[in-house]
Amino acid sequence: MPAAARESFAERGYHGTSIRDMARRVESNIATLEWRNLDPGNRERLAGLRRAATRLWADIIADGVARGAFHVQHPDDARRTIVAACNAIAQWYEPGGDITLPELADRYAGIALRIVDQRG
Repeated sequence: MPAAARESFAERGYHGTSIRDMARRVESNIATLEWRNLDPGNRERLAGLRRAATRLWADIIADGVARGAFHVQHPDDARRTIVAACNAIAQWYEPGGDITLPELADRYAGIALRIVDQRG
């Protein structure tokens, strides 16, 4: 955490840095370290899954645009935004909490459809 604080202070100044800024920097560093520490076979498997998921989302959005159901101006940005939103769930979701999995799925499906400007 001290290194993250120093980096954040240097970038944003003492008064411009929040605890959240430092936590994000620490989480990013941990994720990078975890990626580097993966067995090469697991790293390649995970990279393959990431590529497949990226292709799946890109295909879904492209199909929606082609059929006139989605009116998104920047499909790649929409894909990245949807994936980032879904990935962030792991940071806050707690089983047995205030929202059930079906409610969560419905909520995020609605968010994704707004991102791609689904009409009709």
